[in-house]
Order: sequence, then C-alpha cells, then structure tokens
Amino acid sequence: FFFFILRDSGILAGILQVCIVRATGLMNADFRTLSDPYAVMTISGTRVTRTAVVPNSLDPEWNHEAKVWLLGEISDEVVAVFEVYDRDRFTRDDFLGQVWVSMMEVARAGGWSQKKKL
Repeated sequence: FFFFILRDSGILAGILQVCIVRATGLMNADFRTLSDPYAVMTISGTRVTRTAVVPNSLDPEWNHEAKVWLLGEISDEVVAVFEVYDRDRFTRDDFLGQVWVSMMEVARAGGWSQKKKL
C-alpha cells in the first residue's frame, strides 16, 4: 500500500491495499444449513469493498484484495470497519460481527496486519 499524510494538514492521501483473508469459528445463523458469510469494509460510513459470499461455511476464506483511494481528513475517529454478514435469500442478511481499525493507527505504523476477534 501507499499513502501519506500531507504535512501539517491532517489530510490523508494515497492508495490503501486491502486484503480480507478469512474468518474462523463464525456463529451459524441458518436453520438447516451453515451460514453463507461475506464481509463488508467501510471507512467513515462509506462502503469501500465487499467480498464474495462463501456458501455453507463457518470458516470462510475470501482472500479478497482491493485498492482503495483515500483522500480526506484523518483523525483518531476515522476508522475502517469490517462487518461480516450471513447472506439470506428471502430475509434481511444476518449480522455476524464486526471489527474496526483506526486509520490514524494504520498511517502512523505504515500498515497493519493482524488477527482480530469479531
């Protein structure tokens, strides 16, 4: 990934390389089969990428890669949120959990790679 903070402005600019790898031990939200999970990433409430659905799995492996253009103010309140849902055909998708990462933390560290519990 490549991004930078414009000097003394509090503005973050650049391209963020994202890889949503997997989830393990998800709860089963379906009655007769296993969950059909997918993940959604948002930054400051704006959806920036979504994985494919992995059918019938509590341990989905997505290996989903995306490049996200970032331009805007950065502060400790700007976070990337990763939410996991169970896809349902006839009803609203079930929320399975979420994790978040501070974009200021990512910028200061020059990147981020870590397991997080939903």
